[in-house]
Amino acid sequence: MAAEQKIDDSCKVIRIKAAPKGKPTPSDTFEACSAGKVDLNLPENSVLIESEYVSVDPYQRARIGAWSQSDSKQMQSFTLAKVLKSNNAKYAEGDHVWGVFGWTSKQVVNAKQIMSKVPPDLSQYKPKEDPDYKADQDDDKGGKFDVKEIAQKIPLSYYVGSYGMPGGTAYYGLIYKGEVKKGENVLVSGAAGAVGSIVGQIAKNVYGCHTVGIAGTAEKIKWITQDLGFDGGINYKEYGDDYEKVQKALKEKFPNGIDVFFDNVGGIFSEAAWDLLNEDARVIVCGQIATYNADPKNPGLIRPFLHKTIYKEIQIRGIIYGKFKNHAKFYYDMGRWICSGKVKVKETVLEGFEKLPEAFCGLFEGQNTGKMVVKCT
Repeated sequence: MAAEQKIDDSCKVIRIKAAPKGKPTPSDTFEACSAGKVDLNLPENSVLIESEYVSVDPYQRARIGAWSQSDSKQMQSFTLAKVLKSNNAKYAEGDHVWGVFGWTSKQVVNAKQIMSKVPPDLSQYKPKEDPDYKADQDDDKGGKFDVKEIAQKIPLSYYVGSYGMPGGTAYYGLIYKGEVKKGENVLVSGAAGAVGSIVGQIAKNVYGCHTVGIAGTAEKIKWITQDLGFDGGINYKEYGDDYEKVQKALKEKFPNGIDVFFDNVGGIFSEAAWDLLNEDARVIVCGQIATYNADPKNPGLIRPFLHKTIYKEIQIRGIIYGKFKNHAKFYYDMGRWICSGKVKVKETVLEGFEKLPEAFCGLFEGQNTGKMVVKCT
């Protein structure tokens, strides 16, 4: 019998040094700590995992204050991890799992904290029997895709990006909450980010919508229009806070108005879009990164807009990924779209567990195109 492989029980930890008052910086906000060694004597139903891919996302900025007051003082991130040792029948050594875990390179977690095994088992999923199935949206009527194989073809890093929370947020927000219809006019802010880039591709390449994205560099505009298929792009940095100039740019891109506005950012473009929204338009509020670092004691003033929702019956819907339940359909649809090329994935990957603070802070400097992810091992 082969000898049991010895597990390296050393681990690294990154903690929150101080909650930032403005933009977070790696040195002022975080500190690397030695956690010593993990206990290899696992309690019942616990699992020892090692982080392989860790997600950093803008929403975490709003939660740093609370996390800094916790006992662990750790950020919590969607993480793709490998099981090193298990005391739970559902998970075995070598399995990959996905969940929300602290910024620790190795840790013992209760099996209940694990959200899913990777890849998910779709062998019993029958798309046409799904309550959410819609025949007019079925782009696989010829049965080209084997349901059992779709998830097997997805790279591991995608489980913290396009095939995980950000992709699921885009899917849930646009289809379930935005109720997007074929041929509508869709505006996406943060269009070169992890969520926005997926939203725009679903709108354009799956639903055939007239789709325009807002991003912050000429290179990002080129990427979303030439590579991803967006009909147009607007570089917000060219407009500053000039409300009239912003409205003019939007009117040029949307001569027939806007049916769905998927807002990841907030700011001047969010203010300027209201006059262009059509009757029964849907505004999906997914993020407000433009305001996350603002001083709460000196809030910025915004132009009145709620009265503009009345006569057009415009609907404003906030979304959060945790409310979405039909993960099997998401895995089936998104896996199919990725495999067919309808959805293209771009990652900004930093290598090394110690790069987590740099990656997170880089989100607020626009350093990512697509999904920002840290490859830990």
